[in-house]
Amino acid sequence: MQILLVSGGFFDQTLGLLTVIEKTTEGLVVVSDKEIQHPKPEIAVLGKGITGIAIDGDYVWACFSNVIVKISLDDFSIQDMIENEYFNDLHSIEIRHNHLYIANTGNESVDIINLETRELVRFDLLGEGMRKLRPLYSQDQDTKPHLHHISSVTIDEEGDVIIGLVRQQRILNLGKWEWIGGKHSSPVHDVEYIDGKIWFTTVGGTISNSEEFWNLADYQSELGWTRGLAVTDEGMYVGTTAIRESNQDYYKVITDSPTERTGAKICYIPFNKNSETFELEVSMSETRKIFSIQQLISE
Repeated sequence: MQILLVSGGFFDQTLGLLTVIEKTTEGLVVVSDKEIQHPKPEIAVLGKGITGIAIDGDYVWACFSNVIVKISLDDFSIQDMIENEYFNDLHSIEIRHNHLYIANTGNESVDIINLETRELVRFDLLGEGMRKLRPLYSQDQDTKPHLHHISSVTIDEEGDVIIGLVRQQRILNLGKWEWIGGKHSSPVHDVEYIDGKIWFTTVGGTISNSEEFWNLADYQSELGWTRGLAVTDEGMYVGTTAIRESNQDYYKVITDSPTERTGAKICYIPFNKNSETFELEVSMSETRKIFSIQQLISE
């Protein structure tokens, strides 16, 4: 038995979703679907929901677009909140050695927060000159155009910060200032450092550990906007967000996909080719966003 936590939201609402999914011998089953309201409704952004999540014992750190909250996995209540006036369109979050690493996408920065002192260190990918030219934005405003659009952040065994860049369609090791691999066929979304390997997804449906490559289209009936990755010993779970009128044209441009309309889904891909692949289309799938997947329990 494996239990997963999936984050997301809806295109037409401001609330976030935390969904618990169990993999059984018969397939993927939704155990619970919890709605989490933005703790500061006056700056909640339509369609953003909950993006990055990081498990921390009996809690999960979760990103709304402009605040970070600590949520109890017992009753899904908000226990703590971290704010910063420059948080905008937060994407990925990872916890390591009592520090949070955040892809502050709208601000074009990587933010590192010491959970003991709440001190924040910011890696500014625009730099002083470009930052002076960019207009000032409030936390609930769209800051595009983005030069980089940082989609994800992870940390390797040497402590190097590694980020996924949507505009460049590449992965960058900030600590060594080196590209990891080449340019990919569509934007990189989920980047994770697992057991010495860099795993990643692309929006167009590629999953890789930089040595092997999988095409989600070989396992799932219809592709959506691919994001959300959890790698286990037995296989991996991949999420796809709904494709609808509002994002269809852009999706086609960046992926060359034939998809016209499809609902949000979770797909399980086993590493053993003789094992069964499972696909789950979540409720209200046509208006739903899937963003991150984390493993909660493996037995």
